[in-house]
Amino acid sequence: MKTHLKAVLARGGLLLVLAAATGSGGALAAGTTAGTSITNKATLNYSVGGVVQPGIASSPTGSSNGTGADTTFTVDNKISHTVVTTNASAVTGIPGQTGVTLAFTVTNTGNFTQDYALSIANLAGGQTVFSAGNLVTDNFDVATGTCVIRVNGVAQNFVGSLAPDASVPVTVLCTIPAGQVNNDISGLSLTAAAATAGSNGATLVTPTAGADTTGVDVVFADAAGTDDGARDGRASARSAYRVTSAVLAVTKTVVAVCDPFNGNTNPKNIPGAYVQYSITIANGASGTSATLTTVTDVLNANVIFDPDMISGAGAGTNCAAGVAPTSAAGAGFRVTSTSTRAGFPKFLTSASDGDGATFSGGSVTVNFASILPVEGTYTAGELKAGEALTVQFQVRIN
Repeated sequence: MKTHLKAVLARGGLLLVLAAATGSGGALAAGTTAGTSITNKATLNYSVGGVVQPGIASSPTGSSNGTGADTTFTVDNKISHTVVTTNASAVTGIPGQTGVTLAFTVTNTGNFTQDYALSIANLAGGQTVFSAGNLVTDNFDVATGTCVIRVNGVAQNFVGSLAPDASVPVTVLCTIPAGQVNNDISGLSLTAAAATAGSNGATLVTPTAGADTTGVDVVFADAAGTDDGARDGRASARSAYRVTSAVLAVTKTVVAVCDPFNGNTNPKNIPGAYVQYSITIANGASGTSATLTTVTDVLNANVIFDPDMISGAGAGTNCAAGVAPTSAAGAGFRVTSTSTRAGFPKFLTSASDGDGATFSGGSVTVNFASILPVEGTYTAGELKAGEALTVQFQVRIN
């Protein structure tokens, strides 16, 4: 493409024509491609004594003829790129979960093809991520050694040969530590450092020091990111993990049912008395569902399991084996729940009959997959947020 600039010198009758050729650089949002040769040549038209003379073409060293030579310069490399997260808010992960994914986009806003070396770092405690409405504050670190960086789905720690105006998706997949609790936040930053194209991110570029050269100079033109400065050849952005977990509390209480002297009227914990244990599992409303598997309770050698779960009812000092059971003979367990599941309360035997509760070898075992089967929106063993379940059984004090 050529443009022409004409200027008339009024008194000398001179006409100066400047012809400029831009070279072969592409039209990019970031400007002309680095390495493009920009050439032009001026032509002077003039007359002497009213007689038109041959035009004189310019040259870098001065010319007195019509041929001259082009004046040329090379477009330099403007290093500019961005990293942004495509997560609108913190990404949820469960304690112990692997491969929890944060998403970013790296865009080359410079004027030359570049590689980018990728690195991740935990934020310092108290640092924030996202903006008002989604703002979260870091309070734990993921182990970056568990993290994998993927570029276009391929595990690698660099972006290779990204053309000007082009973008590439980058994901960071990490493991949530097993010890974290509900609503813990881990902020993470991804940094892309400009590197020489074709180096697999290994050769970082440096800005050209001093005066302009005849070759392709390098100018850092990047803006400051979340965790890097302006004009440092780097770009960065933050995202975060939010731990989502069940908020479980297990409570075990005991009350006297009856004793041989007081019956069930103000009974005391004396030898021969029966006491009732209640194990309550509560899932806080702020958490998520939990899948309960088993609860076990090894009984103290000074007590004997009550297979009938006696009621303790009766006149006077009635408190002995064979007294009326709470539900039925052999039903030594009672299970209640605040959930919307059907069939509660449930009375279960202590035998190994598949109902979910057993007493064997001095130990109580409750299997929740049997007690809490698949039902409606519930999966096997599921205790939803805000729900509680209580298992009760009795023992006699030796």
